[in-house]
Amino acid sequence: MTERAMGVTRACELVGISHSLFRYESRRSDDADLTDRMTAIAAQKRRYGYRRIHVLLRREGCLANHKRTWRLYNKAGWSVRKRKCKRIAAVERKPLRCRQTRTKAGRWILSLMGWLTASGFAA
Repeated sequence: MTERAMGVTRACELVGISHSLFRYESRRSDDADLTDRMTAIAAQKRRYGYRRIHVLLRREGCLANHKRTWRLYNKAGWSVRKRKCKRIAAVERKPLRCRQTRTKAGRWILSLMGWLTASGFAA
């Protein structure tokens, strides 16, 4: 700006930024201490994700919100393996047969017994 003898307002206008952005100074503290502590916790407990690490940091008195914890966790490239879903065997399903009886109570009991023996509960 001094080379072109131009004011700050005019220079910011030409570049396309606001005057407040030109004067902005970040107040974010250094993340090295927080990252070191997160690394120590993650090395000690390998199954802990960012949420659990965040809780432990809070208990130690570190005032970092969950978004900051996630950003540092993600930046470090850590992740907890996701558990695979339990697979159910592909077996042809057959409808249960209901025995015919004369009373409703007898029909219900026989239906229940048939279900229990078919599913393997009562042998």
